[in-house]
Amino acid sequence: MARSHLRTYDNLRLVVKKHLELEAIWRPVVNADRLDSKDYITCLLAPTFGEGAVEEADQVLSTLNGSSPRKLEDALCNHVLRKASPEMRIGVPMFRAMCDRLVSLRLLNQMRDDRGGCEFLKTYTPCVVNSPTNDWYVSLDIHLSSGEPLPFYFCEPDMTDSGTRERFLRAVYEAFAVLTSTAGYYAYLKSVTRSVNA
Repeated sequence: MARSHLRTYDNLRLVVKKHLELEAIWRPVVNADRLDSKDYITCLLAPTFGEGAVEEADQVLSTLNGSSPRKLEDALCNHVLRKASPEMRIGVPMFRAMCDRLVSLRLLNQMRDDRGGCEFLKTYTPCVVNSPTNDWYVSLDIHLSSGEPLPFYFCEPDMTDSGTRERFLRAVYEAFAVLTSTAGYYAYLKSVTRSVNA
């Protein structure tokens, strides 16, 4: 299914390729209570624009000051998308829908993330275009209608393999280790998981 979508739909393929190039796209999630702060808007744009975020925040606020939180969030996401991929001619609602479709195909992952006290929807791809170093990647052998080959490796871990399971559990333990003690459910889950595997 992933192979078919990448071969057939130019926009979907472009979105995946952009994620491969950029590693991630950080779409701001707006907190309505903080809209009056230019620093907050700058923080929402910082993962994409870096030092240019201040100038971008000025531009957004000069045109959208007093707008609804939803309209401002769409405008910020639009700024992020134009910066991430100027050649991509799709709007924010279409990009959201495409990301949802790509997540269902396991070509993208999407997660909530916090950076600098601001919330984001971070999308990234587990796929790679060059020869992968891990053995859980499989080649999709995609040939475009133009005849051009698209080297593409799909992340498909074999969970029946003990080495893969061991690496997965190690990654889970490392992730749990950075959680604070206030994450009660996760701390409990960690102890249960360890006792089950002991």
